[in-house]
Amino acid sequence: MDDALVAAFKGAGLADDAIYTPPGGDAVACEVMVDEGIAEFGEDLATVVGRRTLVSLLLRQIPNPVRGATVLVDGTTYTLDIPESRDQSISRWVVTHD
Repeated sequence: MDDALVAAFKGAGLADDAIYTPPGGDAVACEVMVDEGIAEFGEDLATVVGRRTLVSLLLRQIPNPVRGATVLVDGTTYTLDIPESRDQSISRWVVTHD
């Protein structure tokens, strides 16, 4: 099912081919979804707004993504910083980028 979804997302321009490189490891071709400018709001009484970028990796391609790994997408390098969520098929990371 993930393959069909990623193919549909790629067809719509919502997923991209990428190169994942763990620190000190070999580069691996993969497919990712990049979400730019995600709004973040505080969870207490004070409203806090911030923007962040998330990268979603398919675990069948990258079974154990690690902090500090880089993901190269269309000339932009994203660095995995904070794991956001993970289920049986996708790992989502807050990233920094150049």
